[in-house]
Amino acid sequence: MAAGPEGRALEQIKAKGYAAPHRGSGQPVHLLGVEFSRQERKLVGFEVETLTP
Repeated sequence: MAAGPEGRALEQIKAKGYAAPHRGSGQPVHLLGVEFSRQERKLVGFEVETLTP
């Protein structure tokens, strides 16, 4: 897992509950947060987390 400079990508995914509809599927749910820089105009970080059923 690599963290971006701000580390907020997964925080936002969790706070908004985007994974909730998929949690009951019996399958692992993979959260992927990607951070882009407006100033640098490129990808600056990413985070990955797997939620097990």
